[in-house]
Amino acid sequence: MSLPPFVQLLAMSICIVLTAPTSAQHFAMPEDPDLSDGLVAGEPCGTLPRATTSFGSVVHGGWLYVLGGYHGRAHDYDRTGQSPDFYRINLHDPSQMEMLPHSMGIQSCPLEVWNGTILRTGGLVATNAPEDPAHLVSLATVEAYDPATRRWSAMPDMPSGRSSHDTAVIGSNLYVLGGWKLDADTGERMWYEDVWTLDLRHPDRGWSSVPAPFKRRAMASVAVDGRIMVLGGMTPDGSVRRADLFDPTTGSWTELPDFPEQGFGIAADAVNGRVVATGSDGGVHSWRPGASEWRHEGVVTYPRFFHQVAGDQHGDLIVLGGMSGGMRPSQIERVRLETVGESEPVVGYWTVPSPSSAKNRQAFFVRRGWIYMFGGNNSTGQHDFGPDNFLREGYRFNPATMQWRRCADYPMQRQSIQTSMGADGSTGFALGGFGHDGTAARTQREGYTFNFRKNEWNATGPHLPVSRSQFGLVQHGDSYWVFGGLDYDPSRPADDRFRHLSEVMTAGVDGGEDFAEAGVELPRTRRAFGGAVVGDRYFMIGGMTDDFELVVPCDVFDFETRTWHAMAGPARPRLSPEVAVLGNHIFLLGGMSPKPDGSGLESNASLEMYDTVEDAWTTVADSMPIPLRHATMVPFRGQLLIFSSHRDDGNVAQIMLVNPFNSESAEPEEIVRSEF
Repeated sequence: MSLPPFVQLLAMSICIVLTAPTSAQHFAMPEDPDLSDGLVAGEPCGTLPRATTSFGSVVHGGWLYVLGGYHGRAHDYDRTGQSPDFYRINLHDPSQMEMLPHSMGIQSCPLEVWNGTILRTGGLVATNAPEDPAHLVSLATVEAYDPATRRWSAMPDMPSGRSSHDTAVIGSNLYVLGGWKLDADTGERMWYEDVWTLDLRHPDRGWSSVPAPFKRRAMASVAVDGRIMVLGGMTPDGSVRRADLFDPTTGSWTELPDFPEQGFGIAADAVNGRVVATGSDGGVHSWRPGASEWRHEGVVTYPRFFHQVAGDQHGDLIVLGGMSGGMRPSQIERVRLETVGESEPVVGYWTVPSPSSAKNRQAFFVRRGWIYMFGGNNSTGQHDFGPDNFLREGYRFNPATMQWRRCADYPMQRQSIQTSMGADGSTGFALGGFGHDGTAARTQREGYTFNFRKNEWNATGPHLPVSRSQFGLVQHGDSYWVFGGLDYDPSRPADDRFRHLSEVMTAGVDGGEDFAEAGVELPRTRRAFGGAVVGDRYFMIGGMTDDFELVVPCDVFDFETRTWHAMAGPARPRLSPEVAVLGNHIFLLGGMSPKPDGSGLESNASLEMYDTVEDAWTTVADSMPIPLRHATMVPFRGQLLIFSSHRDDGNVAQIMLVNPFNSESAEPEEIVRSEF
């Protein structure tokens, strides 16, 4: 199926931040998920006007209503960090938002719908200024918002203040479950272990109470099949995955199967007769009444807690807000539980302003949800290699928050630098490339290590004995390996300036010694190819040889035996393609391929997938919705993230997120493409 594109005004939400501090986090980003078995993944479908946590939300009349939240530093509460925002998002087109009347900063304020009105029950307010000690108060107030009149009205107060709780409505009864009471004036911090009920038809009769078999907060409650599930949260003893079912007609409780993942700050909603929930581990799980276990439905791209979810008109899940890996995602995600078939790869893409002047050929790392980029070339011309075209600048970009931050500059002005992440994720290694030495542009040999925690480069090596660019750099075991490449030096005679290389080099990752020959060579000279490691094998796809002809054969190197063998080739040979690995699959994108009439080369817009077990290729899509010239592709949360800044219309970046595993029989027109 195809969907109309989402057009999102980014001016209200894209934030270019160069020096802002990061927020604390309760949980680190989990391991990237494996989507190869058909799990769906969250795709971007809109952007929040303000990234927040701990807010209230509810669906009514095709709109998702959002109230309050917290946007300040974690655990550093003051009234300026609590959001007064009240708005609604059109579920048919999440790019459409409407601000609604509200004036009080508030968080932990669950919303429900009854008889056409939006109910806000309790919540937490900070009354102190930023420089004063925190003064937190749980509210007892209940309010109703009428969308028709756009006015708020008071309902009977709860017996006392309550926050970090949740609510549910069954029939005409409003239920308040879990949470605690904070009172800065008295120092009180009381966990609730009862359920309060208000008959909304007869609010003058006041509140009643029934006991609950637990003390919990930061949980989710969902009305389903005439009962209420209370899911996850935290007890005075710590986080729990527990799930309980409350029957209001009898006042009885039934313990259900535990939620499969982390339960603190969980979010859940009723979607097509089942409870669908997601927490900080990122999995999307569902439970149907009477089931003995949870069903794994998919994953969110940005695992979150203190977020909200909602079922939309299609039966899909909308995920918004919360905390993810220490950052607050501004993106709204849709997890297509119902609307994506098995033959539909999902492509989401968006355009953002960039503070970087680099147009192409940057060095890239991906770490903890951030994309790091260094160096590059500031021109879209084919061979603009003047001394001012090469860059040192370093930036990192967070696709979840749309934030840019400055990083330490690369030690030298370079493009086409090859990179490899350190095994522990704390360092990255960058090697070689192409740059201007003050006299002419030539290939380079130096190696540098980047410390992510310290944000600094070190010239610790290892270095290459011969300068090169357009080579392959990978880490296997305790060694870096270098395959092929080009040694270009304009000072040599014209017929010797281009030296296409066949040597395989290796060096220890400790940087104690420079690269040395590994005692094995490529089957042929090769540069500008796609290379990737899967297990104990290195796969080489495409490229150019020393006669400036494209390489058709594809080769596989076995690290254990140090031998080469042939592999199946893609649909067309490619020069300078991008490759990325997800599990046992290698994905091939972009580059240049021969024109059908043999008159030269043309851009290849297709995405292909190679199964390393079956030695077989599949075309995922014949084309992509953004230009692929000099695009970079990296694995990202079990999907493919494609980045391109090769634009003439200012400093702009285009980012595309692709879940390729629903696509074995896909036709190009079947791709779901969403732009915002």
